[in-house]
Amino acid sequence: MDGSLEGPMYNNDQHFPIKPWDHNWDFRDPLSLIDPSKYEKADEETRKQMLEKARPTATRNIFLIRHGQYDLKKNDPSTHILTELGREQAALLGKRLSETRRGAVSP
Repeated sequence: MDGSLEGPMYNNDQHFPIKPWDHNWDFRDPLSLIDPSKYEKADEETRKQMLEKARPTATRNIFLIRHGQYDLKKNDPSTHILTELGREQAALLGKRLSETRRGAVSP
């Protein structure tokens, strides 16, 4: 892909514009962790050392969460509300997420 924003995949709803992916969305690129003024003044070897030291070591966790069960019996979307089981699922998920600690490894 040449980076242009033309073509059928970009003809979408104005409320949900499609943008090119930002590969540094979480600011983990080593270059974004270095002071730009110091980097520009450094020689090639120092730049390499700066980039090596700036490598992020943290792990990122992305939680993909699906909604709880809801009622689909009626054709009116405004009546699609969580069932009793869906509310229980939501409550259990909230409890589980609140117990998730930074840096903790879950089973």
